[in-house]
Parts: sequence; C-alpha cells; structure tokens
Amino acid sequence: MKQTVWFLILPGVMALDLTGPAEALKLAGDRFVLRYIGPQPQVICSTGMNIGGIEPLPAGLPADSLLVVPGVYDSRICYVTPEAEQARRWLKQQAALRSQVLMLVCVCSGALLAVQAGRGCWMAFAAPTHHEVIDRLKARPRRRHRKIGCLSGMTISGPAPALRRASIWHCI
Repeated sequence: MKQTVWFLILPGVMALDLTGPAEALKLAGDRFVLRYIGPQPQVICSTGMNIGGIEPLPAGLPADSLLVVPGVYDSRICYVTPEAEQARRWLKQQAALRSQVLMLVCVCSGALLAVQAGRGCWMAFAAPTHHEVIDRLKARPRRRHRKIGCLSGMTISGPAPALRRASIWHCI
C-alpha cells in the first residue's frame, strides 16, 4: 500500500527544503504518493521560480500519512502573511495531528509554523531546523521541543533513511 506524503507549500518556500525531501521520496519508486497543498494554487519560491499545481488545503488529512512542512526563505516575512495565517488555522484543525496518527515533519523554519499553530500540532513532531531558527524555537515559553536539530533537504540521502530520519533527525 502506498503512503501519501503531503507537502504544505507557502509563498517563499525554500526550494531545497521542498525538492530535497520530495526527490528522496520519489526515488523510492511507487512506495509514496506525493501531494502538494497550500492556500494558493501557485507560489514563488526562494529562488524566484514559480511553483504551480498546488492543490487547495483539504478539510482533513488521512491517518497514517505524512505531512511535510518545508521552511521559507525568511520566516519573519513569510509567516506574517494571510497565507501563513490560513496554514496555521488549517494545521490547528487537523484532528490526525492532535491524535498523533499523522506524522508531522518540519524542515528548517517550517518548525516555527507548526509551533505557531499551537500545542496540538507539535507535540510529536520531528523538527529539523536551521541554526538561526533554533534559538527562536527554544525561546518560546513553556514549550517542550523534541528532536530539534539542523538539516536541509540535501541531508536526506534516500527514501528509506528519509522516513527513519522523520523520527530521528540529527544535527549537521
């Protein structure tokens, strides 16, 4: 049975944070179905490239799927937009996240978006992030962060390690 992997795409998404994990999972052949969702059908990424074909945010995500939240080029700019607010509200509504039957993997500053969405979203997620974002994550009051480290899309070297690292990310 194929596992569905959902990528939450926002304007300003880091190209490497999106394409690195997607490419690693795609190399697994037909084990995964990759879906790209977001508040807009088209965005401009960190390199200025236009990314289209983004599906609307679904009402809910199925259990046993994987949600990847890639980082953005500057979270201080990209996470104060109406699209980021819509994504945070959507994350809060995901019952599968709250009941921990959906794995949430955040790459780089994507961890900030999950933390901003609230406690139900980040209790059991892996949060590989950039060294500049770790201090902002740790500075949030009364938050318990698990498995915070640094990583980019290039750290994921293949499909099987990609899924294992979803629960055991490491610092580089």
